[in-house]
Amino acid sequence: MKHMSDNRGFTLIELLISLTILAMITALIFSAFNIGIKSWEKGEADAKNLQKYRTGLNLFKKQLSSICLKKLINNGKKAFILKGDNKSLAFLSDISLIPGNKTNIVYAKYMVLSGKKEKLVFYENDYHKINKDSEWENPDQDKFYDFISEAYEIKFEYLKKITIEQTPLWQEKWDTKEDKGFPLAVKMTVQEDKNAYPISVIVRIISSVYPEKK
Repeated sequence: MKHMSDNRGFTLIELLISLTILAMITALIFSAFNIGIKSWEKGEADAKNLQKYRTGLNLFKKQLSSICLKKLINNGKKAFILKGDNKSLAFLSDISLIPGNKTNIVYAKYMVLSGKKEKLVFYENDYHKINKDSEWENPDQDKFYDFISEAYEIKFEYLKKITIEQTPLWQEKWDTKEDKGFPLAVKMTVQEDKNAYPISVIVRIISSVYPEKK
């Protein structure tokens, strides 16, 4: 009796099913690979933006930490030294951030501009070269430098304490005429996008002045 071996090959249907399954597996692998590449690229971009923000925050901290607290006179008027709200801040500093500027005291102004995203621009000038009141309040826009190119939100806050017993509170505006003196500290916050965790830097103002307790 002869034994007949089964030498049948794959049928056309079986081959098509196998190719379909193989194509699906290949598509899933490439999809996962593509997602991994995009996640890596986003992570790299986020890391670069975070580093850029931290560099800007550190430069801001360096200049504000050297705020000039002397009673200076400009055109017969005592300079305000520090003034700001949640979208702008101006002060006098002993440190210049512009290369080649060797002046002893500079007037610095940081201002947030709105658009699809916010950006922070920066103005600086020799304190002794400012002759017009308008240049203190509204410097020429062409003289501003880009400081932080874009972010979801950029804001300033000011830590105020009226008396020793009071708990310090952050407020969105500071005017030395109204608030009498200097804030305990100034905080700048940058948030890259709506879902990102904001990063902040807090600069303590050492020689803060407060009203006497009644």
